[in-house]
Amino acid sequence: MAEYEITIVDSFTTERYAGNPCGVVTHADGLTPEQMQTIAREMNLSETAFAMPSEVADFRVRFFTPRKEIPLAGHPTIATMHALVEDGLIELAEGSRRVTQELNVGVLPVDLSRRDDGRVRIAMTQATPEFRDELDRDVYARVLGIGTSDLLEGAPPRVVSTGTRQAMIPVASLAVLERVRPDLEQLAELETAEGYFSAPTCSRWRPTTRRTGCMRATSGRRRVSGRIR
Repeated sequence: MAEYEITIVDSFTTERYAGNPCGVVTHADGLTPEQMQTIAREMNLSETAFAMPSEVADFRVRFFTPRKEIPLAGHPTIATMHALVEDGLIELAEGSRRVTQELNVGVLPVDLSRRDDGRVRIAMTQATPEFRDELDRDVYARVLGIGTSDLLEGAPPRVVSTGTRQAMIPVASLAVLERVRPDLEQLAELETAEGYFSAPTCSRWRPTTRRTGCMRATSGRRRVSGRIR
């Protein structure tokens, strides 16, 4: 029986057990898609990533939610690259380096660099945005528990993809966003009917101070080992 090690990596944070967690298997060659799905379901995180050798890129990476495989994912890419650096599969000395990952949507680059404090900065490139079907304003306002007038004028809800189809729902203000109380069961039904992965709801925001930042990850190195038959 083969044994695979799983690391839980927290993305978008500099603190352990904060940010957005993702399960990562850095040596996933030999696993079948069915086994990957089983592991993702057992981990029960939003996504679990599996990295393995590729003939056309530096790595082949696949992403699974507890329910299904998705073509591309943001914070799991950050988490996967950080885990590959920590496991010595990406050598990162001074300066920066670009690696490529083979995904279900093609080969995309990821840029990595090590900062003066030793932390790793990771910037991913997603596929070219595709603006697809517009969605019914009345239906989505009702499912979110707000009025149609609370949606952002001139920016209809629609399916957008940079590799994974998502329903983007802009609302008129941060105050509206804070009032959103979604009907999760109906949202799940719409997800299935419209064929997208998730439904991010967003608003315009004007911060009182300027901020700069980058996507980065730290790892709590929470390791889980298991045997796969």
